[in-house]
Amino acid sequence: MIFELVSWILISLICLIWGNMILKLFFGNNKAAAIDFPIVCFIGMTLLGTISFYISLFIPLYFGVKLALQIPALMILFKSANRRELVSQIKKTFINFSVSDYIILVAILLMILFISTSKVIHPDTLNYHVFSTQIFDKYGTIPGFANLKPEFGFQSIWFSALAFFDFPVFQAGPLFTLNGCVMIWVSIYLISKAIANKNIKSGSTLLISGIWYLILILFCILSWTQIRLTASSLSPDFIVAASVLLSFYFFAGRQDLMAKENSDLLASLFSIIAISIKLSAAPIILIPFIIIVNGITRKRWLLTGRIILSFFLLLMPIIIRNIFTTGYPFYPSVFGAFYSYDWKMELSQVLKFQYYITSYARYPILRINTITEYNQSIMKWFPLWWKHLYMIDKTVILIIAFGVLVDVPLFRNWIRSYSKRKFAALIVAITGVLFWFVEAPDPRFGTGFLLPLIYFQYAPLIKNIRSLGDNNLYNIVNRIKYISTFLIIIYTGYRAVYFFRSRQLLFPEGIDYTTLIKPGCDGQIKKMIIENTDSIPQIPDSCRNFLFRRTGIRQGFKPAL
Repeated sequence: MIFELVSWILISLICLIWGNMILKLFFGNNKAAAIDFPIVCFIGMTLLGTISFYISLFIPLYFGVKLALQIPALMILFKSANRRELVSQIKKTFINFSVSDYIILVAILLMILFISTSKVIHPDTLNYHVFSTQIFDKYGTIPGFANLKPEFGFQSIWFSALAFFDFPVFQAGPLFTLNGCVMIWVSIYLISKAIANKNIKSGSTLLISGIWYLILILFCILSWTQIRLTASSLSPDFIVAASVLLSFYFFAGRQDLMAKENSDLLASLFSIIAISIKLSAAPIILIPFIIIVNGITRKRWLLTGRIILSFFLLLMPIIIRNIFTTGYPFYPSVFGAFYSYDWKMELSQVLKFQYYITSYARYPILRINTITEYNQSIMKWFPLWWKHLYMIDKTVILIIAFGVLVDVPLFRNWIRSYSKRKFAALIVAITGVLFWFVEAPDPRFGTGFLLPLIYFQYAPLIKNIRSLGDNNLYNIVNRIKYISTFLIIIYTGYRAVYFFRSRQLLFPEGIDYTTLIKPGCDGQIKKMIIENTDSIPQIPDSCRNFLFRRTGIRQGFKPAL
């Protein structure tokens, strides 16, 4: 826990400093107080992940490479004026916190601390996340790497950021602390928006807004696949959802302390970040598209140019690495794969993997049954999909369905209550939900679109809540926070009793690499990656559904003939 806490502080400082630099240099924003520090940290993390991605195209992320980007940032702290600026920036987020806000934040911090220091058992993390991350450290980029396992073809800024902040200098295996740190940023930001302070003069509008954010953070805690899963694994799913939600927030939310051009820039940036983390967030590209079209119409050339440049800088390394790893620029999509390379995956394998992703997102299946399950009609797979949903996810779907029934009779009034921008955001949310349902209807993949859709469905109706009065609203929000804090503490106590080990006081248990190497072809392939040998390792012929391109792992792999 001590290592985890120290790492969170260092990561936050490094990301905050780099985030401030990119805001001042690229965005032209010299007023750090205009943007909450968790947002700046997120931007800084993305910048470092992107730089790491570019570096990995040529060389591995050696220890010295990481230090070269981290130490100069920390050296800024030697100057007292810089320290005061950072302290002021951090304090600004907490300025309106009430006692209940601090209490629930401490409870969430303890919960995340206990979860993130426990042993990692998440199947996807053990199956491919950790290996996709370690490739950055050990090899950089390997041509045809996805020929070993289709999941190895997934490229993500999140994986490069995890690798950048991995310093296995105290233990033999990697120690990933970034995931818990980002969950702390998310929690601080949402609590800062879900304020319940009687001294605030803004009245019911702010309190109603606070209720929405309180519901959001409670959902993210209650749903296992959001904050808790991310704290206990290397999964990028909630990181994508957070990026999409921030894009909606800066595009359609109320921004009193920020120029509209800057909020549009941030909305576009977080849309691009979401796509660079996971291509399944593709529908969010509509937000920067709308902003670009509007910018061209109104001759806002500087804004339009910055957005296009952001697209190029963030997505280009993803596309390049996709080509090297799989042969397909938008893997697992086959779109744009016009050229052939000796390492390019077989088209049939890529299509079958697409079908597997869609089928498994409906409900768990065996890979051997992919084609049969994929071709099932909606009447057959929908009941099984519903049966396998968690209760919290069923609740979200039912709330959306009920919202449709409520809004249809009031359709005209409902539409008129929206500005053009909010209506555009509604269309983006609907598009994202439809894309999610068709392509991969696991709720954790669609959180970033499902939750905004609920907001747009019910926000006009919730306006009537003002009749309760400010005092009543304050008391409701405050009591919910205290009750939630109590339940979080109970859950944390449960984790402490049944999952905590004394050795976690110093270091997180992390990932036990010895448990990854199991008998069979999959274990042999993983062992080959971990051992990082220069020569061709001995792999049984029965496991070779691939060929070595030359004399070792670094030269890559190609499909078996």
